[in-house]
Amino acid sequence: MSSPTFDLNQPVDVLIVGGGSAGAALAARLSEDPNRRVLLLEAGPAFTSDELPPDLSNAEQVPVPTFDWGYSARGGALTAEMAVPRGRVLGGSSAVNAAVAIRARRKDVESWQIHGVEGWAWDEVLETFKALENTDSGDDVYRGRTGPVSVRQRTYDELTPGLRGFIDASIADGYKHVDDFNGGNPEGVGGCPVNIVDGVRQSSAVAYLPDEVRRRPNLTIVGEVVVDKVLFDGITATGVISSTSEVYPAKEVILSAGTYGSAAILLRSGVGPARDLVELGIATLADLPVGQHLQDQPIF
Repeated sequence: MSSPTFDLNQPVDVLIVGGGSAGAALAARLSEDPNRRVLLLEAGPAFTSDELPPDLSNAEQVPVPTFDWGYSARGGALTAEMAVPRGRVLGGSSAVNAAVAIRARRKDVESWQIHGVEGWAWDEVLETFKALENTDSGDDVYRGRTGPVSVRQRTYDELTPGLRGFIDASIADGYKHVDDFNGGNPEGVGGCPVNIVDGVRQSSAVAYLPDEVRRRPNLTIVGEVVVDKVLFDGITATGVISSTSEVYPAKEVILSAGTYGSAAILLRSGVGPARDLVELGIATLADLPVGQHLQDQPIF
């Protein structure tokens, strides 16, 4: 925990729940305004760069059970249950995953516009990708050089013999070799770009919350705080309460506790499908389809 420089018993300007891939970036960006008091609550440990254990810094470790929520899921009643690794540490799942840094494909981004999503045209998304990235390879048209997130394209020679064999076999079967999956033509086979530099996983905590950011007087990070629910005055969020009954008041609350965590907090707060909340004995604040139709990729 960074030492708070403002009274946490008084409403902060912005309270962020969850310091993962989104939360760490939000904390860094929002606290750039010195007049905005930002409080970041993380359920797991909030390690500094000096405290980061080898299990997290070593990119070969995937996943790390010590810093995992232990979730499981199934696709339906007839499918087998599988583990769903989710990071429980500052940096969230970016601190424990395989650190693959492949962007969304252009055709996928463009398809979102069919559904009326504004502000996500390919050119807009590309500029954001470039702004957050720093990499030493690829075409300047597609790649960023000065952003906080380190991305490195693995070359053929850096891969293991098994991976090189897979690529060779794929090329022999007619697939194109790709040198940069975040470039202009990513269809094919090759080594993945990764958030790894010199063997060290570059989580969102490493990228967005280095020591100089954590020293900002208007930013406080508190680890080991599991948020139970959001507190409301009518339909206005006024803060959160932890699983140990600690109240953190705020003028604005941002839930970035992950797909599962954010949904669970909302449900416990009375925001969700009324029929489910009634069965659980939770008073319904807003009847909304929270936690419905979640989708993820299977783990092979």
